[in-house]
Amino acid sequence: MKSVYIKYDIKYFLHNIWYWHKLRLCKAKKTNVLYFVFEPHRSHPGLADRLKAVISLYNLAKANGYDFKFYFKTPFALSDYLMPKYNWEMSLSDLEYSLLDTKIINETNWHKISTLKPNKQYHCYNYAGNDIPWQFEDTGYYWHELFQELFQPSMLSRNIILGHAPKELIDIVGYNPVIEYDYTKDSAMQVQNILNNIAAYQYLVDKNRESALKYGDWKERIRIIYNKICLTQIR
Repeated sequence: MKSVYIKYDIKYFLHNIWYWHKLRLCKAKKTNVLYFVFEPHRSHPGLADRLKAVISLYNLAKANGYDFKFYFKTPFALSDYLMPKYNWEMSLSDLEYSLLDTKIINETNWHKISTLKPNKQYHCYNYAGNDIPWQFEDTGYYWHELFQELFQPSMLSRNIILGHAPKELIDIVGYNPVIEYDYTKDSAMQVQNILNNIAAYQYLVDKNRESALKYGDWKERIRIIYNKICLTQIR
């Protein structure tokens, strides 16, 4: 097993050389942030491994009081399917390469990192994606709670959404795409009722995806906003 780890350590080291080469003698404008990049030109493992790496690094960032951002655009934009609940989206132009402030790390389960130096900008380009504990021993955070802090399902993901739909969303799509949560009733019972009648919601799931494809594009949003502005001016 050690030989496998050594192989990956060498692989990660060689890959990071490209980024160390970009370091310049300057100060980073933004510090106390951890950037995780799924490089568009690079092949990646399955979605589950990538999400495991995301949660592992978010655990590290949160424990050290760091902001956490990650870039996931290939082969699809993750935000189309798991909408950001925490503002984790970033651009590659956000990355700064400072000899003084930029630190490059790898996400692995054999070289665990628990402490980040203050006032630095951390980058991660290499990951193993092996860590999925029920609870992180170093921080006490639960894996599923960290996931829920980062993401909420979108209509494109073909998930049943239990909660409350804002009026603006209902006005745009012309119906309520959400199963309304009843705060006066037991949560577990409401979820169980959905699971017991899961087939009955297939029509809603399919309709939600069609609506997301129709109204999710910014061209359509701009058209709706424009029409609303025109109506307001007429009134």
